[in-house]
Amino acid sequence: MFDTWLKNDLEQIYERHRVAVFIDESGEAQFALSFLDTNYQILQAHCEIDELQTKYLIEKEANSTAKYLIYTTTPRNDLKFIREYCETNGCVEIKYLQNYIKEKVHKTLNLNINLPIEELITAAKMSVGQDRTYWMDVSHKGAGEIFALEKELLVFIHDPKAYAEEKGDAQLLETFYRKVNEHLGQDYVSKPPATLAAEVVRAMLD
Repeated sequence: MFDTWLKNDLEQIYERHRVAVFIDESGEAQFALSFLDTNYQILQAHCEIDELQTKYLIEKEANSTAKYLIYTTTPRNDLKFIREYCETNGCVEIKYLQNYIKEKVHKTLNLNINLPIEELITAAKMSVGQDRTYWMDVSHKGAGEIFALEKELLVFIHDPKAYAEEKGDAQLLETFYRKVNEHLGQDYVSKPPATLAAEVVRAMLD
């Protein structure tokens, strides 16, 4: 659902303008660019030179109907050349990702969710493509519902390397590995995915 929340916030801007700014001060929401890239032309601006180049590219295509999304980790008050887009068009501004997630869960589902920051952000990543049931389960049943562990384990042990490459996100993977170790009743120790997968298989056969 995280993808739905963010897309809805952006679409409110695109209803009136073709340029939106996504300010992600912590950089923790950068994973969102992977599911936004088919909707808009994404331009990243993390310094004044980037901002100037971004503004030039957009203004050069002034007659285009293309939608542009400017992604930046620079706070709004520190923006130079693209700040006018924030002021005139509006922007999606996420200072602390965990607060954005909690606010959306409360607003859309009327639920309060209390998880450690890392697990909350991992849950947001896993919620992409999911419906409201996902967050309801996490809220009511706790961190154990972040991953549908039985389903994820089967995919993981089938091809640990491919699983890690598909997920791609280090924080998400570490949380998953910690949950797997917890499931096995052992302390978390960083190890190659294939080693952990073999331990899961051995546990299943015992």
